Amino acid sequence: MSRVRNFFLTVLLPVGCAAALFWRDALFQPGRALLSDVLLRYFYPMHEFTRRSLAAWDFPLWNPHISAGTPFLASLQPALCYPFTYAALLLDFPGAAAFSVLLHTALAAAFMHLFVSRLGLSLCASLAAAAVYAFNGFFAMHYSFPNQMAAYAWLPAIAYFLKRYDETPDARFFLAAVLALALQLVSGHPLFAAYSGLCLLVLKPFIFRAVTWKRFLLLPAAAAALAAAQLLPTFFLTLGSQRLADASFAWGTAYSVAPLRLLSMFAPLWNRYLPAPAGDPHIETFYIGALAAAAALWALTGRRRKEAAPFFAVALAGLALALGSHLFLYEYLWNYFPPARLFRFPAQALCLPCFGLAVCAAYGTDMLKAPRARALALLGVYLELLVFSAGSIKTVDAALYSAPVPSPAAITKSGAYDRVVMAPNSRRQRRHTGRSELEAWLNFKDTLLPNTAMALGLYDADNFEELKPAAHEKILARLYSSPFSPWIDLLSVKHMVSFFPLPPEKYAPAAGAPPYLFRNKTSLPRAYFTDTALCRPREEVFDAVEKTYAANSPLYGAVILEKGCPAATPGPETARPALTAARITAYGPDSVAIDCAAPAEGWLVLSDTYFRGWKASVNGTPAEILRADYNLRAVKVKKGFNSVKFSYAPPEFYAGLLLTLLSLAGFVFAWFQAGRRQKAQNPRP
Repeated sequence: MSRVRNFFLTVLLPVGCAAALFWRDALFQPGRALLSDVLLRYFYPMHEFTRRSLAAWDFPLWNPHISAGTPFLASLQPALCYPFTYAALLLDFPGAAAFSVLLHTALAAAFMHLFVSRLGLSLCASLAAAAVYAFNGFFAMHYSFPNQMAAYAWLPAIAYFLKRYDETPDARFFLAAVLALALQLVSGHPLFAAYSGLCLLVLKPFIFRAVTWKRFLLLPAAAAALAAAQLLPTFFLTLGSQRLADASFAWGTAYSVAPLRLLSMFAPLWNRYLPAPAGDPHIETFYIGALAAAAALWALTGRRRKEAAPFFAVALAGLALALGSHLFLYEYLWNYFPPARLFRFPAQALCLPCFGLAVCAAYGTDMLKAPRARALALLGVYLELLVFSAGSIKTVDAALYSAPVPSPAAITKSGAYDRVVMAPNSRRQRRHTGRSELEAWLNFKDTLLPNTAMALGLYDADNFEELKPAAHEKILARLYSSPFSPWIDLLSVKHMVSFFPLPPEKYAPAAGAPPYLFRNKTSLPRAYFTDTALCRPREEVFDAVEKTYAANSPLYGAVILEKGCPAATPGPETARPALTAARITAYGPDSVAIDCAAPAEGWLVLSDTYFRGWKASVNGTPAEILRADYNLRAVKVKKGFNSVKFSYAPPEFYAGLLLTLLSLAGFVFAWFQAGRRQKAQNPRP
């Protein structure tokens, strides 16, 4: 009992208080909420969509609100397999964002303290490492990316449990390390798990010497098995994503940190007098504090250099990777090591110097002989990081997230399932002006920049996603080429948001205050029947669709298929295809029901993304889903009334879920077996 009390008083209480003070604006200012462009455009919509789906007892494997439909769980960043996601969903978005940063800051600090204390360092030294790791500028500025904060927080936990297993061969410590790595894998950003692997690999010969290589390599395999319900769907989505389709070196090395810029980030409180990074400061910012840097340097030049050296090697590896395109070896890594192409933003490797230099700073702090000097060093490190973050963490009136905006009302008044997209020239503007900060951000929200429509229950043809199906991205590139693009009609884009006038022959004004809302006069219905289908090889379909749906085309309304239709192509003299709207009777995240009164035998077309895992039935009989118009869905229907149902059941998710459940059962069994074995070896007197 005394051990628990001491742990509470010396670790949990100070760590919790320090974390609460650090995030005080988000936690204790009534009516304020964390804010960034990414929080508003990406994580807030994701949170709202997940809450709505679960409230309706729908587990959202599919997201119908962006990209004309796209996998949701498989995109990884919603973190639907991460337990703490569901605790956050009990709160509104401002509360969920505050809960997430507080929880993961406390976890990062507590586990860093526990790990460093196992290295034999003093209490103040281990708490100094915790402060550097959990309150540094890189981590603090990642409040814009809650999933990345969550992934970052688990590295010290993995290192701590491995260290305990290294000291005491109790399998439960190894199993705890497996669980921590599995949580990192499903927390929403796998890049950090890759960096964790690199960190542990560097430290293995020095810190985890008693852990055999066989057991060491078993760690990621066992963690991947536990995380299979998330990893398998993500793997299959990645295979067909834009990320692999045409990933260029320039694309993959966005947010590379220039050497001089990286050096400048070691300057004391540099954000007070140096300009912010040219890219996104929420990704590129790095700062551990001048006192921590001095302590780390002292350890490396003093009597603790041998112990600190492996951690400095970790820091150097991260700093080198963060250079990205500025490091000549990085291009060789990109060209000759295919897994490197799965990751973007080299600046994220700065998580490694955060870890390595935090431990080095702890060694430097421990070199101070007087306990009072160590305590003052700890206080100085924390206060310096607190001052740095004070000008970096932004909050806004929490009403921003819940207040209504005009555009959704005008769109839903027109039709429940109408799609919207932002005009190409307006998409590049990102205007947010107003008489107050809140009004400016509400105007920004009203532009419905992707993925904002998702939060408001609307349907957007565009997306703000990392894992994007390559076929839809090709369509979007053409959709944005002209306001007359046939893909605008094919994707059932009924409304377009624009700051500028649009061609009146195609677009009618629907709402008059900027941003303006226009109604597309020629949009195809979300679901419709056509009696004419043309067959084309896959490589010809894209061009065939553009010709068929060009203005004044005699075949306007025909569906272009790759199979399942007559081989003969009607000539220009053929009568225009019959096209009639079908009625959507139910539309959920993972299912769609449509009633279609077909005047003849033909095809029901749904202008949603074609993707593996979707199944269909017509009047209760299973039917094949045909890839229509390059990347949409169609089923063949008979003359008369047809009840068509689409349902999403990706086999990779259910296979992954089965593997996760089996692995979890094995994990629990191994845990209790290890407990019995340990109890038998160490019986109580």
